[in-house]
Amino acid sequence: MLILISLIIHILFLAVSFDIHFTSPVVQNVSSHSWKKTGEAKRLVLIIADGLRFDTFWKANTLHLHNIGTTRGVWGRSRTQLPTESRTGHVAVIGGFYEDPSAIFKGWKENPVDFDSVFNRSRYTWSWGSPDILRIFSKGHNVDHIFTDSYSPEDEDFTGTNAYKLDEWVFIKFKDFLSSAQKNATLQQMVRRDKVVFFLHLLGLDTNGHSKKPHSREYLENLRFVDDHVKELEDQVNNFYGDNATAFLFTSDHGMTDWGSHGAGDPSETDTPFVAWGAGFYKPKIPSLSLHSVRRDCNQVDLTPLMSAVLGINFPVNSKGFLRAEHLVDDMKYRAIAMLGNAEQMYEQFKSLEEKKKATTYSFTFSAYPPLADSHYAVTDVQNLIDRGFYKQAIEAGEELHLISSSGIDYYHRYDSLWLYSVATLGFIGWIAYTLHCIILGNVKMTPNRNIQLIFVALGVFQALYLFCK
Repeated sequence: MLILISLIIHILFLAVSFDIHFTSPVVQNVSSHSWKKTGEAKRLVLIIADGLRFDTFWKANTLHLHNIGTTRGVWGRSRTQLPTESRTGHVAVIGGFYEDPSAIFKGWKENPVDFDSVFNRSRYTWSWGSPDILRIFSKGHNVDHIFTDSYSPEDEDFTGTNAYKLDEWVFIKFKDFLSSAQKNATLQQMVRRDKVVFFLHLLGLDTNGHSKKPHSREYLENLRFVDDHVKELEDQVNNFYGDNATAFLFTSDHGMTDWGSHGAGDPSETDTPFVAWGAGFYKPKIPSLSLHSVRRDCNQVDLTPLMSAVLGINFPVNSKGFLRAEHLVDDMKYRAIAMLGNAEQMYEQFKSLEEKKKATTYSFTFSAYPPLADSHYAVTDVQNLIDRGFYKQAIEAGEELHLISSSGIDYYHRYDSLWLYSVATLGFIGWIAYTLHCIILGNVKMTPNRNIQLIFVALGVFQALYLFCK
């Protein structure tokens, strides 16, 4: 009997450990806010080159993208976090948050809870690429406006034989799509609306990196192939629309080690490039001769609010990204309004989490996050600065509100951690004491004290109920 109880106790404490450490960072039931300005861009072309390292992009002879970074766009390093995998990297770029630890219960293969994304907030999204990636953003509720076109999983040949063909397939499909739109009146009307996203997922570099390694001739040739076709794609889009209202963002989901792996935290895996140009993005007043002199770094999740800002769509409600206002077009009012929208969305996550914590905590023991304990004027203060024309101060106030709200979210995520650790530790100690008690009584052939047993059982039941109620 003692062995059976011991097994149950250890399973219980294992479950408690998972409950403490593997909770989802995705805040549920968050209100979405419409920020009060039309986007500078009517549409966005998002290109993600799977497995592209930052240093390889920096050193490679990618003439078109390098030229954009020095003359008519903004570029830099976007840094991701562990694990450096394709699913987590794409969720960070498009959804605005890093890995959900509770994904362990799904075998790290998918996100365990529904989340918001740039695609969800768009009017229409068309996407081409790997079925594994496109499927992430085309399932769940309210995805009728997201259209996908993917090749067969059998086409993903990780031996690296002509891996660039995967990218070629995507570029051809996009070109054919624009041709179809010229002939189809309904499709033509759809693609000419605002808040439209085109997503191109390029798997060739990742495939070549795994099989041929990221310093190989095949990998570098694949990168030049992508660079050439990005130029062709830009020309196709501009010829089709002819309105200079398209924003372009080129980036990567993760890097890769010298031996062709990813998933860990080496800089070669966490550092990825991004290049943003076109409508809504910053354009240098004077072209630079050096990429380094105009480099502007950010975190990978910061690309989510950046895309939202240029399109004028609502910021995804689960995004933790921080809007880098200096990456936007040089219009201080536009930057200030966008920064307010980003800060307000983060603040809504904070409020939602705070209300949830209040509902599960006794009122006399609840301790609000001090910097935002009296926060109902925070958003209004930023709006007042904008109304008075103090745009620089409004941007700074919005940035501060975003950072404080982010810290507040972390505060409530860890709110019960110390107490839960303490209860779990005392539970282990109590179980050890009870086990020793039983062993000693068994060796000296003494009759167990029923009162002591009942006390241990009662304490154990109380502790289990408390832990799972939290």
